[in-house]
Amino acid sequence: MSQEIFLYWGSGSTPCWRIQLVLEEKNLQYEQKLLSFEKQEHKSEEIMKLNSRGQLPTFKIGDLVINESIAACLYLEDNFKTQGTCLIPKESQPSILQRTFEALNLQKFCNENIVYYVWRTPIEKQDGSLLIQKKKDLNVELERWENYLAEQKTEFIASSQFSMADVIFFPQLAFCVRMGYPLESKCPKLFKYYETLRKRSSIEKSWPPHWKNTQNSTMLSDC
Repeated sequence: MSQEIFLYWGSGSTPCWRIQLVLEEKNLQYEQKLLSFEKQEHKSEEIMKLNSRGQLPTFKIGDLVINESIAACLYLEDNFKTQGTCLIPKESQPSILQRTFEALNLQKFCNENIVYYVWRTPIEKQDGSLLIQKKKDLNVELERWENYLAEQKTEFIASSQFSMADVIFFPQLAFCVRMGYPLESKCPKLFKYYETLRKRSSIEKSWPPHWKNTQNSTMLSDC
């Protein structure tokens, strides 16, 4: 398959990062355009023509547009099975698919329940007791993944090799760390997983550029 691949993305967006990881793991050549959320560039006419929701990632391969990140990742794996890393090997398919979709729970407990709430709610209107409960819920979710790693007994989240489950899970875990979650003290196995995978070539190449020269948030430091 020889088709032009183009990715519109935003720095620090975990859905964008997922697609970047698959493209890197598959050794695919692609064009890309980094857009600014702050400047509302994801709402531009250029994006709205391809993605009526005005969201990133906006992904194009040939004449096909796929704007849901997991759909794009699965499409790339299915159509480039023999190229680069096999991300869903048949022998581990059930566990990989289970963890791939289950990882979206971490996005809910971290991004949607806490980070977006804090970003979008004026500080004087934030409910402190609600935030405490949401942070407890995040702790429970991460403890669940800590236990998965203990059961798995490998350095990866769903099989003996890097897989689609890691593609979906790692960016979300990295976002938790970026927001100040004390991963080393709370979840030592996940911390080791994080420290190991962050050195992987595909992850280093796609690491959010604005994270490289700015400090982490402290939003989740009291979890």
